[in-house]
Amino acid sequence: MKRFYKLVSTAREGSEFTVKLDDKPIHTPARNLLKIPNEAIADLIAQEWHVQSDPIIPDTMPLTQIIISAYDRITPQRDVLHNEIMPYLHTDLLCYRTDYPEDLGKQQAKTWDPHLKNIKKLFGHDVLTTTGLLALEQQPELYDKIDEYIRQLDIWHFTALYICTMQSGSLFLGLLFLEGKATPAKIIKARFVEETYKGAIYDEKKYGPDPQHAKHRKNMTLDLKSLQKFLELLRN
Repeated sequence: MKRFYKLVSTAREGSEFTVKLDDKPIHTPARNLLKIPNEAIADLIAQEWHVQSDPIIPDTMPLTQIIISAYDRITPQRDVLHNEIMPYLHTDLLCYRTDYPEDLGKQQAKTWDPHLKNIKKLFGHDVLTTTGLLALEQQPELYDKIDEYIRQLDIWHFTALYICTMQSGSLFLGLLFLEGKATPAKIIKARFVEETYKGAIYDEKKYGPDPQHAKHRKNMTLDLKSLQKFLELLRN
């Protein structure tokens, strides 16, 4: 898409804000008015549009993309997406361990157990883990508390939770991310425990990392840092 505007500005719309291009407010691809929750986020989104050249590159506008996702994808099907992430409680990355090789199992426990302890502190119940092949069924009390917590989230926090959960493969990490208990770096470390273990075996420091895994980590890191910035600005 070519840059079709010269001036970028922000404007208050009730309790929210809009970004205007040549005095015309931005609409999402689904034609929703891009209403932004506060002025700090609106200013950064305006900056994302201001620095665009020709052509406009959407991937270089992460905050804009988060807001668009909230309006066009999350809001119209929130109940569906809620029901999509809740089953992660029973299939969560952090709950399925290996007992062979033993070193990998120890690394999983060392990396993941602190996160599960934080989940217990937040919701008051232990999280079950397994090294077996059969699917887990977490305690109904834990499921109900987390279900209630998620249903009370506003659309912005639900959007961040959904994106983080899908990227990491862990609803527990997503919940801790919302609470400020898991940084992007810690989520990346938890998500790629097995890849890090294999990389040490194959001496990737000498021969270089797997290009596909390196690209995945880089993109995920950028996405999570953008989400972290978004959540920080929501608190302002």
